[in-house]
Amino acid sequence: MNIKNILTILFFTGLTPVPSFADEACDDLWFSRNSIFDANGYCFGSTLGKAVFDNSDCTTKSPKLNSADKAMVAEAKEMEARWACNMNTNKTRLDIHSFARRQTLVDQPLRDDTESGCGKYVGADFPLYASQSTNARVVGTVSYGDDFINAHISFSTTQTENWWYVSSISKDGQYLSDIGWTNNPSAWENCTTVAG
Repeated sequence: MNIKNILTILFFTGLTPVPSFADEACDDLWFSRNSIFDANGYCFGSTLGKAVFDNSDCTTKSPKLNSADKAMVAEAKEMEARWACNMNTNKTRLDIHSFARRQTLVDQPLRDDTESGCGKYVGADFPLYASQSTNARVVGTVSYGDDFINAHISFSTTQTENWWYVSSISKDGQYLSDIGWTNNPSAWENCTTVAG
């Protein structure tokens, strides 16, 4: 099932297609949670950890996390329990749309068990940032006519309010074309159709 079909399901049923996203959601949560450990110098021992993260700069097996990091890790673990995730850390890749782009983000989003979709955005183009700051690098754009989804909790280690993570959908509906953070207050108001 392609992403455009999933967005159509959201629009017409108002339901989140949980079974079709279960594996990806678990991979997504694992990556977000372990990105925090990686940023704090954790040395990964699993096959998956070594494949996904660069251990060349690791310093510890017991990183000290600040309170925001601890809160995000706890939330990720709670979500992983809700999804009944059982990660195979012997594999060498994650099933996450636009994963190469995700790896370049400064603030990682945290996958949610609900989704919201915007069908045909009709407002002014707006940038997507690598972190929750307008001073961050622009990593994408939502343009007039785009569809986009939000399937992540507005939660980060910086705890910045009014930012949310967006995935725009390619015109053919096959993949997520741009991803990143926005604080555009009128984005949802300029959607022809909103679901979720």
